[in-house]
Amino acid sequence: MKQINILIITLLLAAISNAQINSTEPTSIVDIETAGDIIEPDTYLKDINNFYNPFEGTWLYSNGITSLKIVLTKNIMQPWQGYFFDDLIGQYEYKENNIVIRSTLNNPDNYNCGMYGSHLLKNNQSGGGIACPNCPTNERRVTLTIWDYDRDLGGHIYLKRITVNGLPALEGFILGSGVGSYDVTNPPQYFYMAIPTGTFVFIKQ
Repeated sequence: MKQINILIITLLLAAISNAQINSTEPTSIVDIETAGDIIEPDTYLKDINNFYNPFEGTWLYSNGITSLKIVLTKNIMQPWQGYFFDDLIGQYEYKENNIVIRSTLNNPDNYNCGMYGSHLLKNNQSGGGIACPNCPTNERRVTLTIWDYDRDLGGHIYLKRITVNGLPALEGFILGSGVGSYDVTNPPQYFYMAIPTGTFVFIKQ
């Protein structure tokens, strides 16, 4: 009987442990901006101050027959490796001569969407070497990864809220990582993303 009781207790402890590991609800909430490197299991890294919200929507850069459209959405309480977090995901469409060069607009999957990230930058922080000392202290910029799946190359896009002719807009800077190193006897087919790098002003649509 004692062995049966021990077996039952062992199974119960295993079930409880497994339930905790695979929890679908957070046990604590932490401001995503102040979270440290060590994150306790089942912690929810929350955008408590809703800094991501103003970045949501459809935004368009247009220069004649060249355009870059980005569509950003805030994701709430996404599970990842034992904890939860808020982030921004995005799709994009890049056109040259009114011809679509790259587009992820029809691919809303969170992990294959084209743009994603949760990094908030204060005015005195220089993510990627890009500081903004004149940004208001209560405002945040965001840094997202942007990916060219066809070329298997990526970079980062830094977004800052601005106003253009009274309209909400984003100033974006795309920094492409390109190919870091390669064998000169077997160079890669592509060295940079098809999406151009540089500064863009996106007007909200």
